[in-house]
Amino acid sequence: MWSIHPPGTDPLDGVEFVNAKQVEDIRLNRTIEQDGVAWSRRKVRARVLHNWNLVNFPFDRQTLSVDLGLSGPDLNAYRVDDAGSGYADRIVPVGWRVTDFKVEKRVVEDDTAYGNPEAGAKSSQEHVFVTFEMQRDTAIGFLKLLAGVYAAIAIALLSFLMVPEAPPVFSGRMTVLVGALFAIVVNMQVSNNVLGSPETVSLVDEIHIVALFYVFGAALMAIVSRMGYDAGHAELAHRRDIELRCWCSASPS
Repeated sequence: MWSIHPPGTDPLDGVEFVNAKQVEDIRLNRTIEQDGVAWSRRKVRARVLHNWNLVNFPFDRQTLSVDLGLSGPDLNAYRVDDAGSGYADRIVPVGWRVTDFKVEKRVVEDDTAYGNPEAGAKSSQEHVFVTFEMQRDTAIGFLKLLAGVYAAIAIALLSFLMVPEAPPVFSGRMTVLVGALFAIVVNMQVSNNVLGSPETVSLVDEIHIVALFYVFGAALMAIVSRMGYDAGHAELAHRRDIELRCWCSASPS
C-alpha cells in the first residue's frame, strides 16, 4: 500500500483490515518527503475472510475483496490511485484466472453511533475495497473429485451383462451393485469434506444423488429380472436386461 499526502499526516497509519482474520506482517514501513509532499508505503501480509460459494463448482465465480477502513482527518480529500493500482500475475492460483480487478472508495454506514454523543443514530466510515473477480480455468479438480462416482456408474452398467438366471449370478450382480453404492456414498463424504456441506444442494451433490438413484434402479431391475427367470419368462427377462442396459448407457449423460 502507498499514499501521497501532506507531511505529518500519514493515512496508512489509520488503515484497518476490516475483513481480515489476522494481519501477520507489516514490513517496509517508510516515508519519504519531497517538494512539500510525503510518500508513504508499507508491505502488509494478512489472512482475509471470504465466504466461498461452491454451489456451482467447478463453474463457480468468486469475488475476493479486501476491505480497508480509513480513519483520520480530511478523508474526503483522498482519492484512489486507479492507474497505479494492480496485481502481480504470480499471485493468481493455479487453475484460476482473474476476470476483473478494481479498487474503489465507498462510504459504509452503520446503524449505530457506537456511543458517540456528538453523532446521531448512525455513523459512517470511508472504506477502500480491493476486489478480484476470479473464475476457474480448469475442470481437473472436478474430474478428480467425481472419478469414483463415474466409475461406480460404469460398474453398475456392467452389471446388466450378468444374466441372473442362476441364484449365484444374481447374488454376484447384487454384490457388485452394493459395492458401487458404497463407493458413491464414500465419494460423497469425501466431496463434502473438500467442498463443505452448504445448506443448498450443489452441482456435485446433485451428481451424487442421481448416481445413487441410478444404482438403486439397477438393483431394482436386477430383482425384477430374477423374478422373471423364476416365473419362466427367461426370454422376456433377458430382453429387458438388454433394453435397460442400452437405456442406462445413455441416461447418465
